[in-house]
Amino acid sequence: MVDSSAWLEYLADTGQAAHFEAALEDPENLIVPVITIYEVFKKVLRERGESEALQVASQMQAPCHSRPPAHYPSPRPTFRGHSRP
Repeated sequence: MVDSSAWLEYLADTGQAAHFEAALEDPENLIVPVITIYEVFKKVLRERGESEALQVASQMQAPCHSRPPAHYPSPRPTFRGHSRP
């Protein structure tokens, strides 16, 4: 289980994101509490808008959020408008 601050670091691809990557990209062992989805949704909604907030919340609930459809350029949703190489 990872809290909302870890998710936000991961989604924003900050310098701390690597600390959480292994846990967040292991969907079989990942537990995502509803409160965590809500907290991340609120933050993304406020900073990036409804469309991106819904996309992030959806990926957080997906059984394997680290493997998005082929049209996504990165395994992470684009939170700050960029993706990791």
